[in-house]
Amino acid sequence: VADADTGLIEMVNSLPQIDYQSGAIEDPKATWRCPTGAIVWLDAGQFDDKNRNMTEGQKRYAQLH
Repeated sequence: VADADTGLIEMVNSLPQIDYQSGAIEDPKATWRCPTGAIVWLDAGQFDDKNRNMTEGQKRYAQLH
């Protein structure tokens, strides 16, 4: 959030919310400061299409405890 253009990212309930309509420019540099590498820049084409046609019963979801 600190490295993004003003108005692009807002924290909502401790999660970043990106406002693509703000007119600010999205840039991967906003993720570079993360010391663990847990925050990464995602672009189109990074996900496999094999899961797109899965039924609801076949999908797996992360669970937070």
